[in-house]
Amino acid sequence: MATTVADIILAVRNRTDMLNDNFVTDTELMWYINSSCAELDDLLVQTYDDYKLKSTSLTITGTSGNGAGNNVALPTDFYKPRGVDLYIDSTQPYSVRPFNFQERNRYANTLFRGPTGPYNVKYRVQDGYFFIEPISAAPGTYTLWYTPTWTNFTSTASILPAYMDIQVWHEYATVDASIKVKMKLELDPGGFMALKEPLRQRILTMNKNRAQAEGKTVSAIRQESDELFGWYGVGGNGGSY
Repeated sequence: MATTVADIILAVRNRTDMLNDNFVTDTELMWYINSSCAELDDLLVQTYDDYKLKSTSLTITGTSGNGAGNNVALPTDFYKPRGVDLYIDSTQPYSVRPFNFQERNRYANTLFRGPTGPYNVKYRVQDGYFFIEPISAAPGTYTLWYTPTWTNFTSTASILPAYMDIQVWHEYATVDASIKVKMKLELDPGGFMALKEPLRQRILTMNKNRAQAEGKTVSAIRQESDELFGWYGVGGNGGSY
């Protein structure tokens, strides 16, 4: 059975002996629970990025728009990037790699960047925008995979996300909200604080490898343009880097 905000409110009231006391209202409790669930959400996506994976299509035209013509605004619920794909044609996806801030001029400068083309583009997320370098190769349609921001509950009937119901991880939010209630009442929250840290460690430990049947692997990070045009000797540099 799905857990609702009302369920968490009831649990917090039970745990803090506030069942028949409205000094802390349900509205205020929902504020506490939203804050606690946002913290839980951070813990979950920090240790396993794909609990809340989303994707969106972003088109860069190369014409004047949001700035230099090589950027486009990010989705309003964007939190962290997970990956970027560029389709060279309708069937050939290419994984676009990010560039570091220290490399911001490298891909725009002909002295350093070498040949340009769709296989040489790099991306960066900065100041609410999605950037592609070099500008000359930026036009195209990109798929941005990302972790969305936390969305606050607006009703006590709201259902907790399924990933928070796994192994009753919403207990973390219940305990954390109970700490906030005790502080509002100017009472010692030490008992709940002692419960919170083991819950946090449990989440961090058990959440690390969701795909338990498969071991962790090392990602292939060689630039795909080298693989396509150099490593295999297709019109490239014979595998040199």
